[in-house]
Amino acid sequence: MNTIRRIRKAAALSQSQLAKELKVSQSAISQYERGAIQPGIKQAKRLVALAADSGLSVSLDQVYEQPER
Repeated sequence: MNTIRRIRKAAALSQSQLAKELKVSQSAISQYERGAIQPGIKQAKRLVALAADSGLSVSLDQVYEQPER
């Protein structure tokens, strides 16, 4: 499972809810999770903070990892 999806699931958020948290579209979240595009640094830092709030230890490097295809 891709890191962004893992963070979203741990935070018990839908793609739409996470999109609102990150101030991006739901489509962008879907693309992040598929590895089609990567989040900007502000969004990536917010994802790391959400992960920490949800009890996960995630680094910026992990947010930017490409999913295996």
